[in-house]
Amino acid sequence: MNPGPESSLSVFYEDRELLVLNKPPGVAVQPGSRRGKTSGKQIELSLLELAEKQFGGAGSLWVVHRVDQPVSGIVLFARKKEIAASLSDAFAKGKVNRTYLGAVESPPDPAEGELIHYLKRDGKRNISRDYAEKVPGSKKSRLSYTLAGKSERYWFLKITLITGRHHQIRAQLKAVGVSVKGDIKYGARRTNPGGGIHLHAWTLNLKHPVTGEELSFNAPLPEDPVWDAFKT
Repeated sequence: MNPGPESSLSVFYEDRELLVLNKPPGVAVQPGSRRGKTSGKQIELSLLELAEKQFGGAGSLWVVHRVDQPVSGIVLFARKKEIAASLSDAFAKGKVNRTYLGAVESPPDPAEGELIHYLKRDGKRNISRDYAEKVPGSKKSRLSYTLAGKSERYWFLKITLITGRHHQIRAQLKAVGVSVKGDIKYGARRTNPGGGIHLHAWTLNLKHPVTGEELSFNAPLPEDPVWDAFKT
């Protein structure tokens, strides 16, 4: 559920340069094409808009990276334009380490490994298509994963992003026959209530762009029975 504009956001870290938040599933990181297409319905605010209301007003924050709308977990914002540029460069050069946790509907084979595909974004359907070889418009995409646990019905994967592409984890897992719970866009059997999926931006590790301090964040899992099974 999208928090209302007056809701207090969950903050991991805040200083003059950075703001690190815990995003609920179902909230877009930034405004998109939804504007002008609501037919009188109330427009739900993005995480950026909610954060700007709470931490400095419109134009006070810059998006550094994106977490898909149905995904929960850590999101980093910059509080200065030049800091955003520095952080974006760090992400592009692989200097920021990110791991995700996913609850999937079938076990991966093998139980751990690295996936390499070429992903091409289909803007009309808002999906990424996977290819084994490079095709025009595609980008090389890499991640590693390991089986971190299981419950009676689901398997839990710890996923480390090596590159950062549109819907990368979801598309690459689907390419090897594994779907995230609730993610019908990428092969799941059914949706989750509320439209979120069981993919969580779990950890984020980086150097502070000004002080050089090593920063490490770990986002607690949302409260629901599937995640609760992993916690135990």
